[in-house]
Amino acid sequence: MKRKPIKVDWDELESAFNNKSEELRYYLDLVNGHVVLEGEGELDLDDDDDAMVARGMRIAVTSGEGTRVVIDPPGDEQKLVWLDQFLAGAGCSAAIVAEFQRAIEAADIAAIRELMQEHADVRDAWYVYRSERLREQIDRWIETHELQLSEPPPWRS
Repeated sequence: MKRKPIKVDWDELESAFNNKSEELRYYLDLVNGHVVLEGEGELDLDDDDDAMVARGMRIAVTSGEGTRVVIDPPGDEQKLVWLDQFLAGAGCSAAIVAEFQRAIEAADIAAIRELMQEHADVRDAWYVYRSERLREQIDRWIETHELQLSEPPPWRS
């Protein structure tokens, strides 16, 4: 069934791709273009409901089978691969790369976060790199699901 193009809130979609919660599931509503949220944790979001609505996210109350596409954010494993690739071309000192490599090999997310706090220049460059990889993943997701958009993502303009 061919659908009319939808208007997507790109900040909302990026935020959903950036959030990896085991209890929550994000979807793109193909009728209105909103990102909706379903999951066990949605009843516990009372304090965050206003913030979610302010950002444009809607908390799903009913299942919209056939009118929603699941948003599958990258997992920690994928982010570790990206970090490894980033470090290979980041121009960091061998000592800093070695510290990060040990944390990556151990899949020690807490140690990686601590290293990012210690090395602000690496952290800032990493966030830019990660954002680019995330947007590439969103582009592939759009193509995979053959979504008809009323406007292209802002990073393509």
